Amino acid sequence: KDLDILRELGIIHFFLGKLDQAIDQLEAAQGKTDQNSDLLGLYYLGRSYQEKEEYVKALPLLMKVKEKMPEFMDVHHNLGSVYGRMDRKGLSHFCFGKYFELKGDRKNALFHFKTALNLLENGSPEREEAQREIKELTE
Repeated sequence: KDLDILRELGIIHFFLGKLDQAIDQLEAAQGKTDQNSDLLGLYYLGRSYQEKEEYVKALPLLMKVKEKMPEFMDVHHNLGSVYGRMDRKGLSHFCFGKYFELKGDRKNALFHFKTALNLLENGSPEREEAQREIKELTE
């Protein structure tokens, strides 16, 4: 019942494709830590739900990881995929833009931010950030 062992078992189950076991182990590990301080376990819990196509469960977990570690580029890619599957194309492109920006791929980052700009609601924080990112990437 050790936190590290539970998390590592969950991650192993994730990579073996045993998603139900991964979720059981990772949820047990999250229950043993203070509010979402185990970001690695939280990430793989979100990924497990993503792989099970339970996007409503995956989204808040991945969002928490992004909030705590905005420089972790993989979480932006995962969020882009989840939003795309949830038919939220503007947010999907926005997240892919962040992913490519962090990866150092300006061309693809610009493409996704420009696409997001056309799909996101006027006045939304993501739309405003996409505008800022486009400006910075084109200077």
